[in-house]
Amino acid sequence: MATSPAIAVGSETDTEIQFLLTRVSDSGYVFVRNGKDHSAEDAADHMRRKYKHFEDEIKTPEQFVEFAATKSMMTGRRYRIRFSDGTEMDTADWLLGELAAFRSEESSPRLAEETP
Repeated sequence: MATSPAIAVGSETDTEIQFLLTRVSDSGYVFVRNGKDHSAEDAADHMRRKYKHFEDEIKTPEQFVEFAATKSMMTGRRYRIRFSDGTEMDTADWLLGELAAFRSEESSPRLAEETP
């Protein structure tokens, strides 16, 4: 996996963006871009290319979602995700939810740490 272009490797921001890219590529969902279906891996690759394109503007995971995973630069159409049950939602909304869950999980105390 390529390192993040504008973020220091190992930073919290880099970790969160890499989590989002991995979540997309491993999801197995269909991503709809400009009315065409794309595989999860293709969607992640597209987001990586956009991340590279906007490397100077992206400083947070939320900016990554805004610049690389929200809408087409050419048409302005929003990216969508289609789940296995056929329902769809905006990819940006799904990713922000995944980011919130990741942060919540990361900030939760580990049971092993609480056990004497």
